[in-house]
Amino acid sequence: MLGFYNILSDEEIAAIHEASLELMETVGMCIDHEEVLKELADKGVRVDLDKQRAYFSADQVARALDNIPSDFLYGARNPEHNIRVGAGKAPFCRALGGAPEAFDVFTGESRPLTPEDGADLARLIDGLDNLNTMTTPSLSGFPVHTYDIHTLATFLANTEKHLSALTVDSKNLKYELEMVEMVAGSRAALKAAPLIDGIVTMIDPFFMPGDEVERLRLYGEYGIPVHLVNVPITGATAPYTVAGTIAEINTEFLMGSTLIDFLTPGLPHFYFFLPKAMDMRTAGITGACIPENQMIMAAVAQMARHYKVPSCVSAGSGACCQTHQFMHQYGSAVNLAMLSGASEVNGLGQLGGSMQCSQEMLVVADEATGFARHLMQGFDLTRESMGLDAMDRVGIKGNFLGDPHTFEYLRKEVKYTPGVFQWTDHGKWSDDGRPSLLDRARDRAEAILKDHRPEPLDPGLQKEIRQLLDSADRELDPS
Repeated sequence: MLGFYNILSDEEIAAIHEASLELMETVGMCIDHEEVLKELADKGVRVDLDKQRAYFSADQVARALDNIPSDFLYGARNPEHNIRVGAGKAPFCRALGGAPEAFDVFTGESRPLTPEDGADLARLIDGLDNLNTMTTPSLSGFPVHTYDIHTLATFLANTEKHLSALTVDSKNLKYELEMVEMVAGSRAALKAAPLIDGIVTMIDPFFMPGDEVERLRLYGEYGIPVHLVNVPITGATAPYTVAGTIAEINTEFLMGSTLIDFLTPGLPHFYFFLPKAMDMRTAGITGACIPENQMIMAAVAQMARHYKVPSCVSAGSGACCQTHQFMHQYGSAVNLAMLSGASEVNGLGQLGGSMQCSQEMLVVADEATGFARHLMQGFDLTRESMGLDAMDRVGIKGNFLGDPHTFEYLRKEVKYTPGVFQWTDHGKWSDDGRPSLLDRARDRAEAILKDHRPEPLDPGLQKEIRQLLDSADRELDPS
């Protein structure tokens, strides 16, 4: 494994941490949950109930950091897809992230995702080697008030990989967790190898909504790892500077982690940054594609390594829908995220500010992450691998095609083999009919969907899930 890229010096890491501690003492964390604020006060946290503020001390933050698991398991329906998550470990990659639309990369048109689309997306990602897990998107065609529960059921039935399950609110989450417990077989089995992970989001600066706290408690009850998501928009909900945005992100992570330590101690969670920035020329929002956001991603990954906690960065997040531009984004953002030591790279296969997704872009993302993983392997450097004896044998103006060293290392040193990428010249490409990368990606997606079939759920379990869905539709109906 190569050493990680460090964008921050030791002095800069210390400065960011000290800035965060200062903000936690002065600004504090607004928690829209009176019961939790009183609980924190009883446990020794400085609380202002009138302002709904909690002010965590440096000692409380240090204790929380010590209690964050640096290594834990992501379970899957098929144990072959289990993932060992850890700070400083080899990164894994997550596809999708809540997109509600399917994007046609050939026509530029989009439409709402259907349940059939969801099943195909789950099966496609299940069949791609380098996309290790996936987030449930936003499928139409289900009751509006329970679409998230139905979407999770669709994905559980069509993949054997780990899932990141999005939810509307804590009421719906209860049904999702009950469903996943059914699939796992028991609460104990689910805690030992969680089939899903959850998400707790701080969208507004230094503010934790009440329902996010309720979700956090539910995740803790079931032992579900959590993505602690910060979504600062540089220049809008975060300072205009890269340094200011990093300071805000780090403060919110430490606030969230300290809150977790008080409410659900020991719950595995990620230092997660979803990159956004205000384009001051257009008032639009940009994603991971701009250099400043990529610098912030690298800083987040390094801060997480410093704290010895897993990190997640959304390198697949972008504000455009131009596929040729996304090729460059995957080449820069994904590579930088991995080389900086991010534990998880997510949001892959999406476009248009994470509002759209594409089967072809999932295939391209799979290829790009495979390419980046190969970079992470590094290479063996020994006297034998350098081939000093071989160079002595071959001598001046010789060639190595017939030398034993070449035959030995053909098997030892594996070279990257492209899938939908090509290393062919213009003549060969013309002879093949000039297929574009997206043409090849479409063909690859179609082949997987034709032949790949994940192991189905047991019929009895399917019946139980249908009954749970019926109950959710009925009991959560707002009318």
